[in-house]
Amino acid sequence: MKDQTYQLLHNFSNFVAVGDCWDAARELMATHQIIEVSETEEFILGIKKLSEIARKGDDIDRLIAIDLIVRISKFVKKLRPKSEEALRQILTDNIPPSSLLSNTKKIPEGAKPAELRENLAIALSYASGNWVVPYVVRSLLEEDRSQRCRMELARQLATREKSIDKWLLSVINFLMKGVNEKERNVEIAVTRLRDTTTALLGAARENRNNLGISGNSGVNFSKMCSLFTPNSSFAKRPKSLESCSIEVARFLDEIFANKLMLIVEPEAYSVLDIIQKWWQPLSYPQRLRNALDPIKDKILTGITLRARWGQKSDKLRSRLGQAYGDQRLAFNRLEQIATEETGLPSDIDDWL
Repeated sequence: MKDQTYQLLHNFSNFVAVGDCWDAARELMATHQIIEVSETEEFILGIKKLSEIARKGDDIDRLIAIDLIVRISKFVKKLRPKSEEALRQILTDNIPPSSLLSNTKKIPEGAKPAELRENLAIALSYASGNWVVPYVVRSLLEEDRSQRCRMELARQLATREKSIDKWLLSVINFLMKGVNEKERNVEIAVTRLRDTTTALLGAARENRNNLGISGNSGVNFSKMCSLFTPNSSFAKRPKSLESCSIEVARFLDEIFANKLMLIVEPEAYSVLDIIQKWWQPLSYPQRLRNALDPIKDKILTGITLRARWGQKSDKLRSRLGQAYGDQRLAFNRLEQIATEETGLPSDIDDWL
């Protein structure tokens, strides 16, 4: 064993500060020497010491130790079973919030906060206990940089909660506890809503065949959006509003993909009211109109079905106007339905 390798191994296993262990491990991985030393007694001793800090160390030290265990298990595959077992034992109790890793002054030099939080999110797949879901939701909503981290956290949520309604209610419950000062900034709030919705949408699509959904999902989604942006009329339109609106429209469409029968229920489209308020008095941008096309089709189908059943629904008709962002276009489409559908009762025909 080279002197340099031995010194790094010594630093890894006999560290005083967890940052020194992190630095030594990083160098061992960068030079691929970690594979050479991974079966030595000193290295195993360092892993045990690291695991102990992950259980009982100071707040940030615990998180850094967990990150390092995940990093090592990625790099040295033969250590993965032991690392996973260590994480299962470590993560039976609540751990400090991942947002602590945003403080660059308290993490090892050269460490990237977003990468640390991403590894922490991966580690949560081995966590157990009632604390995990609230922790995942908090981490998801407090994440301010890494979409990869948000996506991993959304996957963790989907693994534990097999209901989109439970996802939304968990987010709602967290948001109702209070708004962080940063979130009072409209631009930040809209951007976080967009990024959170994107992550949840990805998890929903990945698990489409395994998720439950109720008739309240549309209402719950609308409530979540309104809590992110309680003032839906903007003096100055946020830069991320268009991309946020598009992601909201896509998530709404995913709700119907999970439960198609909701297309006849006006309340399922509640979030359209928020989108309309965001953009008044302007018309929707083209990309948003395109994203809303599947929603328009579903509303039109819902109206057609209700018409065939002899049912009027002014609320559903109103939702069509919100989806178009233009009542005249909506009226034209309703007239087209009346023309195409034969044998409707006269009062339903007049209504259309």
